[in-house]
Amino acid sequence: MSVFTLLPFLRNGQQDSDQIRENFEEFVQQKVTGAILFLLFIIFVTTTGVMGQTGTTDQKVIPPETSSETPEKVPEMQPIAASDIPKASEETISQLGEIRGKIKPLDNIKETGLRFKTLKAETDQLQAQLDETNLEELKYNRLLSIQTSWENIKTSMSAWQNNLQSRSQELETYGQVLQENQKLWEMTSNASKERDDPEAIRSRINEVLDSILVVDKVLKTRQEAVLTLMDQVSQESIRINKAQARIKEAQVETRAKIFAIDSPPLWKAFHRTEKSLSISMQMKQTLKSRLTALKKFTDLNWPRMFLHLGIFLVVSLFLFNVRRHSDTWLEKEGSAARFKYIYLHPFSSSLLLSLLLTSYIYKNPPEFVRELNRLLFLIPLLRILPKIIYHEMKTPFYWLAALYVLQRLDDVIIDFTLAHRLILLFTTLVTFIGLLWILRPNSPILQREGGTWRQAMIFSSRIVMILMGASLLANIFGNVSLADLLTSGTLNISYVAVGVFAAILILESIIVISLQGRVLSKLRIVQKNSQLIQERIISLLRLLILILWIGFSLESFNIYDPIKEFTQNFLSKSWQVGNFSFAIGDLLIFIATIWFSFVLSRFIRFILEEDVLPRIPLPRGVPASISILTNYTILSIGFLIALTAAGIEWSKFALLAGAFGVGIGFGLQNVVNNFISGLILIFERPIKVGDTVEVGVLKGNVKRIGIRSSTIRTFEGAEVIVPNGTLIQSEVTNWTLSDRLRRIEVKVGVSYGSDPNQVLQILQKIAEDHPVVLDNPAPMVLFQGFGESSLDFSLRVWTSDFDNWLSFSSEIKLQVHNALRKAGIEIPFPQRDLHLRSVTKDITQELTTSQHKSNRKNKTTGSQDRKKL
Repeated sequence: MSVFTLLPFLRNGQQDSDQIRENFEEFVQQKVTGAILFLLFIIFVTTTGVMGQTGTTDQKVIPPETSSETPEKVPEMQPIAASDIPKASEETISQLGEIRGKIKPLDNIKETGLRFKTLKAETDQLQAQLDETNLEELKYNRLLSIQTSWENIKTSMSAWQNNLQSRSQELETYGQVLQENQKLWEMTSNASKERDDPEAIRSRINEVLDSILVVDKVLKTRQEAVLTLMDQVSQESIRINKAQARIKEAQVETRAKIFAIDSPPLWKAFHRTEKSLSISMQMKQTLKSRLTALKKFTDLNWPRMFLHLGIFLVVSLFLFNVRRHSDTWLEKEGSAARFKYIYLHPFSSSLLLSLLLTSYIYKNPPEFVRELNRLLFLIPLLRILPKIIYHEMKTPFYWLAALYVLQRLDDVIIDFTLAHRLILLFTTLVTFIGLLWILRPNSPILQREGGTWRQAMIFSSRIVMILMGASLLANIFGNVSLADLLTSGTLNISYVAVGVFAAILILESIIVISLQGRVLSKLRIVQKNSQLIQERIISLLRLLILILWIGFSLESFNIYDPIKEFTQNFLSKSWQVGNFSFAIGDLLIFIATIWFSFVLSRFIRFILEEDVLPRIPLPRGVPASISILTNYTILSIGFLIALTAAGIEWSKFALLAGAFGVGIGFGLQNVVNNFISGLILIFERPIKVGDTVEVGVLKGNVKRIGIRSSTIRTFEGAEVIVPNGTLIQSEVTNWTLSDRLRRIEVKVGVSYGSDPNQVLQILQKIAEDHPVVLDNPAPMVLFQGFGESSLDFSLRVWTSDFDNWLSFSSEIKLQVHNALRKAGIEIPFPQRDLHLRSVTKDITQELTTSQHKSNRKNKTTGSQDRKKL
């Protein structure tokens, strides 16, 4: 169809506007569909050609020296003509001014020079402490604290090195520009002398050369300063790397000596003369070093501290506002009643959440900051948890809090002193006795019904008892490192588990309140799927927190780094299968990317279908097409990203595409046919989701249109998968393509002798009085003709409720029957009159006698059959 086919309709005026629109839409759909298919074909051919070219690994590249083609020559520099010297000098002087402005000392470079002196002094102090310390005698946690201090300095050094490197390259670029300008003007000066230019021209040339030399001198001064500072920073970076390597080696040795005897047995430890300082002096030195570390941490992280404070204030204001406006609501709503104690203490809840973010807001905080963070955890926990947990759990909670305080105070004492060993022994013994008290036969905690929670608690308590018993034996017989690892690690993960439990309650309460608040509750997606969204978000939150808790548990037992290193080596190891090599890590990245693409696609489609598309006035079927295209676009992009992330070369993928093309030619013709047909259905939309169609003997509603096939639900309830090629190639009747109008036809016959005018009036009145009958198109009553036994009439009406047209048809037929019966008009059935002529009375009597005998015989046979039964 061309545009000229629309011209005749333009002459008919307004009455043919609908026909014009339909023809125009058909024309546009055909052209757009053809253009899209042609574009896909061109992209496929072009991509295959490019892949084939880039994927040819046997093709040899001719080096530039031996290339058969002569390389294009760079034009040689020519002196400036005498007539162009004034203008060129003006441009060069202006350029030199810009360069001079850009080579001025930058603020960040000045700040780097000033901070480097301070940081170098800190490095000297850390190096002196490192030289005086016997790293092999320190606990793993202290080694981690020292390593963190060095990592903070290393982070600053790396940032400075990047800035200085960038500045040095920038100055080198300006230097090359100056050299080119100097060469050009020197050549121009020599040419000017040969040409015997006027004195003014030669003076202008000398002025430009002098300006170039001045700027070049300043540039070299800047370069020298930057390069000197780069060298100093590089030397400090080398020293930091050596210190980190030494600490790393000590960590490995400490981890290896976990199962070695590092102290005398406990009964001999009291008679041992320690060479270390007294406990009071050790505590003073420790407190002094920790306060110094805290001051340095504050100086380096004050912007992050403001961010941390802002998070605390925002969450506090939110919780305080909810508590002020929702006291009555929290008492009534069952889903939020268990969270009311959280909103009764908004500042404690905010403090708990902000403390959980400490390790993620600050980069490598010192161990002292971590210990302070852990100690502050106890404040919100003691305010919130006792009012939420079961009554039977309050005593174990307070017991665990006391152990927490004792262990935090123990961290102040210098490592491996006798006092530390005794405190460790006391902590382990109290923990062991407490677990025995919890697991006693008549314990109210175990008698409480808990299902999976109860079994998990019993199992974990028994595991902890075994660890505490092993820690007691190790401490008594002199393996203090193992005892400290078992006790500290077990208690630390217990503390974190309690904190995580409280944090989950707070976050869940925020989620529940937010979804039921004024803002989010107005969204369609929340109104229709509030419970589903709440469950999904909470499940995702619990999964993330569980992963973080597992990582912390591994780090508490000093096995995070070995497991991480082993995992990285395993994932990066290359596996060879014939000529094909792959790595497990690349395979996992590929799978994870594909999985994330599916999740992201489902999430975006969910938002589009539930909230975005219903708000936009679109023709029926367009939202489904947008949703399908969005789905497959995201999946296609995700597949390409997965190939790239997995390190798959496009040359190999080109071979795969070629093999795929051969497979299409031989065995996948129907698949490709259905795929292209699916694209046609999406873009041309001859069939839309929700349409009522007939495909051969199949009748039903379209439930889904996919890329390969579509789903039709029949009126009997069966779901039939129909290939898209069938919907394109075969004849399809679409009852609801342009609208959902349906015509209802009622055929009725009345007996001869009835008044046809009266029947027409009755049928017309029924059509006009029925509420579902449309006025436009108007009802039509027809007298169709004279039948064999009746006068035939037809009532034709239209309804816009397509889904219920069968019930409306039944109602109209029933009203027609009742109205005709009330009017005394008979609806006949086919009859035949038989007239017998020339039959004598004897034959009539004989037929009557035979009929009576037959009736008696039938009655006798029926009674006998009943007796047999």
